[in-house]
Amino acid sequence: VNLSILEILIISLAACMLALRQQLPLLACVGSLSILGTVVFPGVLWRASCESKRDARFWAELVLRFARQGLFAQSTALYDSLVLDSVAADGEITAHVRLDPSLQDPSQMLHMGAVALLTDELTTASIASQRCYPGVSISLSVARIATCPPGAIVHITSRVLRQGRKLIHTEAIFTKDDSTILFRCSHVKYCEAPSAVWLPILLLRTSVARLLANAVLSTRTMPLPVTR
Repeated sequence: VNLSILEILIISLAACMLALRQQLPLLACVGSLSILGTVVFPGVLWRASCESKRDARFWAELVLRFARQGLFAQSTALYDSLVLDSVAADGEITAHVRLDPSLQDPSQMLHMGAVALLTDELTTASIASQRCYPGVSISLSVARIATCPPGAIVHITSRVLRQGRKLIHTEAIFTKDDSTILFRCSHVKYCEAPSAVWLPILLLRTSVARLLANAVLSTRTMPLPVTR
């Protein structure tokens, strides 16, 4: 059931008032905590909110925006070719790139290094869309299954396969227009936050997080990938 923040607040308030009238202190305590969480840290309830899909896209794009400031990222034209198509509430991201010369190896096929970079960035964005600490990579594997001609559109789907307390397993599938699989990639990340400071950040209201991110990044030019 998808509930808005306002609906959750109303339900929590009603439950709290009913508990006080019926002298049920435990239910009253739960209702009070729900109200507090809704008002102060609504990100706690984001999965139950009808805005979760929009929130997921924001957090995914935010990670890509921060990644764009790295020296390695600035040295490649990959971000100029990357187009985000969709970000689902469960973290599944679809995107595509055109196989232009900057992404080709000497045999004019999609370079394995570009595939690895795209896998790293998009699977990390999938993790971040779930309001998880982006973490550090433990392993990343790329398997070429088929080839595609220069200038072709390569579609990418990244998703979270398994999320544990510390490790998150993800995958990225690269396909052609006819759904032929070109690459199958797996990526494992260690995603335990390094300090408790990250907890309130990941629970911030999306609008507040957007203001903070814009303030931090406003001194540099780091465009987001092209989005639809």
